[in-house]
Amino acid sequence: MCVMYVFRHKNFSESIRLNNNKVLSVVSFLCGCAMFYDFVHQCLNCYTYLSKNTYPALNRILPMSLLGVFSLLCSIYYFFGCLAFSSSKYNFNELKFFHFVPVLWAVCGICLGFTEYDDGLYAEETILKYTVLFLPFCFSSFLPAPLIPAENG
Repeated sequence: MCVMYVFRHKNFSESIRLNNNKVLSVVSFLCGCAMFYDFVHQCLNCYTYLSKNTYPALNRILPMSLLGVFSLLCSIYYFFGCLAFSSSKYNFNELKFFHFVPVLWAVCGICLGFTEYDDGLYAEETILKYTVLFLPFCFSSFLPAPLIPAENG
């Protein structure tokens, strides 16, 4: 419904007020805290995996470490978003590279999920996990497009 609301308006600068928006600022701060928690969690997962396995698999440790890096970058992105939404000094639209960091975080999370062994018979938790990772991927892919103003027209 939110996507339909955003795309229904012709002028996006009037439909979405980014500066001095306290709700977006609080949500951005909470997302930044959650992503920093995910960074700490992935660091602990890497340490646990490396300490328990004698021969760690590269296809398991690489997405795990990239997930930690992208979760740290996501937390920085959301904290910058919190600053941009709380005052008019910062412009959220100038974070062009950082708009794709949540997408890369979700892709690495999906790739990490592919390295886990599952029985396939009782896979409700795995399906739910992939759904939860796929939804931010779609949200992050489609949300920044209307927020970034078109150049030269």
